[in-house]
Amino acid sequence: MRITLLLTSLLTGLSLNVQANSLFEKPEDAIEYRKAAFQLIRYQIGDMGDMLKGKVPFDAERFKQRANNAAQLSAMPWEAFPA
Repeated sequence: MRITLLLTSLLTGLSLNVQANSLFEKPEDAIEYRKAAFQLIRYQIGDMGDMLKGKVPFDAERFKQRANNAAQLSAMPWEAFPA
């Protein structure tokens, strides 16, 4: 539930027309953002991997949702690499 709420919040934030570079006043802010984005991607891909390895029961709908989440999240870290 917490992950779902976090994902929803982050994806809603992505839909805003805000230049990401303006959000990072300090390099540490960009680094923290990138780490959080990669952590969310890792969670999505990790769950899919566990299903494929048989560690958890395969659920096609959940797998599809994880794949969609990972695809949407994949752009997030790159906006935190300012020039």
